[in-house]
Amino acid sequence: MAAVQFVTWSKKMMFQPVGSREQTKYTDQLAIAIRSMFPCDCAISAECFPTTVDALFPSEMESVSKAVAVRRSEFAAGRIAARRALAEIGRPHAEIPAGADRAPRWPTGTIGSISHAGGVAVAVVAATATIKAIGIDIEIMDAVRPELWPLVLSADERHWLRRQPAAEQIRWATAVFSAKEAFYKFQYPLTGQWLDFLDVEVRATQNSFTASAPHSPIAGLEEVFQGRLLHLERFIVSALYWVRQRGESSSVA
Repeated sequence: MAAVQFVTWSKKMMFQPVGSREQTKYTDQLAIAIRSMFPCDCAISAECFPTTVDALFPSEMESVSKAVAVRRSEFAAGRIAARRALAEIGRPHAEIPAGADRAPRWPTGTIGSISHAGGVAVAVVAATATIKAIGIDIEIMDAVRPELWPLVLSADERHWLRRQPAAEQIRWATAVFSAKEAFYKFQYPLTGQWLDFLDVEVRATQNSFTASAPHSPIAGLEEVFQGRLLHLERFIVSALYWVRQRGESSSVA
């Protein structure tokens, strides 16, 4: 895919009117770039925040009624992006409340994943008839500082990190962290189980990663899953998906 010439992001963009031309151009370009990470059966959208919560359904607003303003705004941006993506696969005006576990409750027959960082929310959705599991994560490129490494990276991952050029170690730490976040969202609808960061082992390259949970008691997660990485302007994006085999039942999703 040809390189995308991005509108330069600045904090000023976060304070422009919701849906301004600059915001829309930026998020459209971001969605186009992320779309290359997923199969054509998936729909992707992005939304800037702060944004208004007026677009939320009552069932969605209930999930963040006691949250601070920043959390309500990023939640709303994620739902707006997800609703736009659902419309692309023929499910417009869908409600996406959060369950007791805070995970999105997707409309019957669909599956998706939402992430937000640095004033941008992204969402990917698909029909469960074609996609069995899906996960996305977006992070600011220098988000995972050295003091966090023992908490989110295994001993093997930290050993690998120390072999990278010093100037790139924070970026790579963030990439591994992002891959783990995408993996958590990917596996949760299948297992209903939360994982610790140290349960998951990630091996990253420039454009891809592998993830597995060899230390987890959850059956099946010791398998190695292949994901994609995108280093994009000031962001790192991670993506995982599992294509359903022809004739395979979609009841699990």
